[in-house]
Amino acid sequence: MTSSPQKRQPLPKQPLSKPKLHSRPLNPSAHVADLQLKSAKLAAQGSEGGIAEEEKELPVIEFDSSKAPQPFLEGEDALERAGSWENNGAIR
Repeated sequence: MTSSPQKRQPLPKQPLSKPKLHSRPLNPSAHVADLQLKSAKLAAQGSEGGIAEEEKELPVIEFDSSKAPQPFLEGEDALERAGSWENNGAIR
């Protein structure tokens, strides 16, 4: 009982949807992070101009991704460092 395969018509082309003005988080219970990026050059110029104290006291978090651990390449060294961090209470 061999039957000839029926060819399906391709789906009709649909126009792309227009981007929305306001994005909506996928998880409604999640809080959206407030990010503020400043150029170091502009920040140095602004300190002379008298920026409000509130803006000067923003917390700064620096991250150097060039020194990220590579457990498959470093092997035992990376595991020892991770274990020492846990023992020192850095990771909880």
